[in-house]
Amino acid sequence: MKILKHGRMSLSPFEFTVENLTKVTNELIEQFELPIEDFKIVLRGRKYRRAASVAIHANPSTIYMSVPYHDRYPHDYKVTLLHELGHIFLGLSHEEFYSYWQELVEIDVEDGTNIVPRSFEEFRYARSPVVLKDKWVCEACNTVKYYKKRVHRSNCNVCGKSRQRVSGFKPMCVEV
Repeated sequence: MKILKHGRMSLSPFEFTVENLTKVTNELIEQFELPIEDFKIVLRGRKYRRAASVAIHANPSTIYMSVPYHDRYPHDYKVTLLHELGHIFLGLSHEEFYSYWQELVEIDVEDGTNIVPRSFEEFRYARSPVVLKDKWVCEACNTVKYYKKRVHRSNCNVCGKSRQRVSGFKPMCVEV
């Protein structure tokens, strides 16, 4: 484990720098025989909404990698890079991603590298940056509220009535 600039610990020995990511990306392009010649990687560290993105219109072939996301999920960076490389040559739509994923899995199995997830859903979607543990629903107006921490009661912000927990933590006190 190492301490990062912003004081948090990283669980991965991989140093998350543009140089290292560029090197890994070139290795992935070669291993999976992707039709990409030119790309650029930019690190983003402020917002924590997604794993990465590609700016097709503004800066074609630029991959924006989220530092906060990969601090939390340090072993996802290769899958994220493969996903974003797919956007560079397939476009923003995910329509052709299933066949792209299938080809990646086939090569991955042949090479025995075990980089590509065996589930298409895991390849297509990044993990949630926020872990929401409790789901509460207002019985009166059906508004939904999620909490990250254990909450013992919740009132609706819309109508003021009491909400009921529908999933998440089990109550501490259970009537028998």
